[in-house]
Amino acid sequence: QTTSLRAPWSARGLATALVHVVCLPLCRGVQASPSGSVPAAHGQRRPPGRFKLLSELQHCIVLHVCARRWSGLRREVMATAGSEMREVSRERLAWHDTRATYEGVVEGSESTLMIYPPMANKLYESFRVNAYLEYDKPGEYGDSKTDKFRFVASEQPSAAVRAAAEALAPGDCVRLAWSHDYVTRAGVRQDGGEFTSKSPERVVHSLERLAE
Repeated sequence: QTTSLRAPWSARGLATALVHVVCLPLCRGVQASPSGSVPAAHGQRRPPGRFKLLSELQHCIVLHVCARRWSGLRREVMATAGSEMREVSRERLAWHDTRATYEGVVEGSESTLMIYPPMANKLYESFRVNAYLEYDKPGEYGDSKTDKFRFVASEQPSAAVRAAAEALAPGDCVRLAWSHDYVTRAGVRQDGGEFTSKSPERVVHSLERLAE
């Protein structure tokens, strides 16, 4: 049995339903007053503050539902950590071959994401693209040309790329080539069912220091 990471319902739709089913009946026909809630007179406009409150409440419900759903998906992914994920397919979306300048290591902002458990910030090797030597975009959704590129060295499959990144100093000129791929992987969950993951990947194929 194969399952994919797709929510069977809309978080925004569920939040809207909750607001209409739970909140609106409580507020219908009620007008704010210093002493409490008093039914509004026939034809009298209700105060806008009530609708602002509902809007803020709906927004909070949407965030809460989305956060819970994402946490559930992340736990499902982590449950497969003990199994080896095998690559099913890889589609090339774009190819970038450039001359670039190394700008050093920059810290990401993963810890600010509203997920649980929280993620630690990653360290990215950052480059300024000076010129393109070759560019190809065979996939409709491939990355366009860019003047900036960064990657996490430890996540790259090539040992040569990881070693080259470690030896760089800010200001070094390099030849940097990477691909933008769409990868499908599969694994086995703890309950024995097959787990499928689809995601984009940017793989560095060449990182070579150049003479200035």
